[in-house]
Amino acid sequence: MFACYLFTILFTSQPVKIYQILFMNNVTNIILSASLFGSQEMFKNQLDTYTTYLQVPPFVKLDNCMQGGDNCLRADLFVAGFSNLNLAAFIDFFKSLHYSHKGIDQQQTLQLFIKRPEDQVFLVFIQDTITNLATG
Repeated sequence: MFACYLFTILFTSQPVKIYQILFMNNVTNIILSASLFGSQEMFKNQLDTYTTYLQVPPFVKLDNCMQGGDNCLRADLFVAGFSNLNLAAFIDFFKSLHYSHKGIDQQQTLQLFIKRPEDQVFLVFIQDTITNLATG
């Protein structure tokens, strides 16, 4: 397997950083869903601040009308993958996310889909149930 990685490093035109190879299998996939359409501007700064702190590229917002089907999505979806994610710190961050619509707090419309390296499927949480995610 290492020979395959070495071949990829030496013979591909794409730059590969050594940490991408060493931690390739330790990726946590995250999808954040804000059910209130148009919420991007409400907490994009919060997401960007978090990824800036980690010194990683920001969450990507999926284009609501380019995802297939015959209509646009009615939710904003933000996607990211993190190597060696500090899960306890991410849980604290997720619990701190907030946005409102017409002056009404919409925290309970936020959903977290998370697939840790040891998971076979995505787990789904809202801010009230995120503490059920084992961080051990």
